[in-house]
Amino acid sequence: MDKRNTPMGIAFDMFQLFNRSEMKSDDTLRWYNYAIPQMFKSESGIPVETLACELTEEHFRRYCASLRDRRFKGRPLSSSTINGHVRCIRAFCSWLYRNQYTEIHLLKDFRPPKILTQTIDVLSDFEVTTLLQAASIYRRDVAIVSLMLDSGLRASELTGAKIEDLNINRATLKVLGKGRRERIVSFGRTTAKYITAYMLHERPNDCLSERIFVSSIGRNMNRGSLYQLFVRLRGRSGISRLHPHLLRHSFASAFLLAGGSAFLLKEALGHSSMDMVLHYLHFTGVQVAEATRSLSTIDRLSSRDRRSIAPASSGQFANQSPGELWISQLGGRR
Repeated sequence: MDKRNTPMGIAFDMFQLFNRSEMKSDDTLRWYNYAIPQMFKSESGIPVETLACELTEEHFRRYCASLRDRRFKGRPLSSSTINGHVRCIRAFCSWLYRNQYTEIHLLKDFRPPKILTQTIDVLSDFEVTTLLQAASIYRRDVAIVSLMLDSGLRASELTGAKIEDLNINRATLKVLGKGRRERIVSFGRTTAKYITAYMLHERPNDCLSERIFVSSIGRNMNRGSLYQLFVRLRGRSGISRLHPHLLRHSFASAFLLAGGSAFLLKEALGHSSMDMVLHYLHFTGVQVAEATRSLSTIDRLSSRDRRSIAPASSGQFANQSPGELWISQLGGRR
């Protein structure tokens, strides 16, 4: 059978079969299942019955261009969402070419759009306290929040954490991250107490699950149930921007501001490259101001030269520019 005569719907099913056999993560499979079928349904996309031999670069570019005009809940798609869609489509095109469904890689020279770099508005100490108070209604919830803040776990790593991989005495937890890479994260003594209290007094005694965090009736938590928890916490805490990944951002920012190494942060977060870690170097304005206050050039020079350099509002210096005032009060030195 000539694979080039395969309809896109069947080709996509084979693509996902390949990904499952390659043991790609559940998150990757879900994202492919979400992003690529939208291309088949879109007016600007590719009909599902289109044969592989009929595909052109223009088909894919037209759909990718249409993402700029798409709205979700009345708002344009973010640059990171568009980037994710395009990366999925490029991966699909690459697979089509490698498996001889197309004669060329149709999107070989098409690069995903750049993601807009935004300052991360991490949680302040006051907001962390407020969040912990909001979560303290249930032992499980406060244990989850404190563990995520202490270790920077992803949502999937938190919900997939197993009892056998938890060491309360050493305050460590082994988790399975992206790319099926295991790593060990640590947490503080207070978090250890929260987890112990949950395990002893609130986790269902007859629960047979191997997971640490389960529902009140013993069912495994998943990303959906974790996000629902954060919706409730958002309402109780009043922190409107709250979501699980914000706790990961807050952990990373606190780690770096405390003097932690970017290389150690890479390992703690489970990233495969330093490129991802550099994202966390963009702190909020308040954090930068606090961290750099001691580096003030004016304060340093003022302490070295005891003469006052305070600006005058009247008198002989009233009409001088700040630069002229600076020179005159330092005795004309340049």
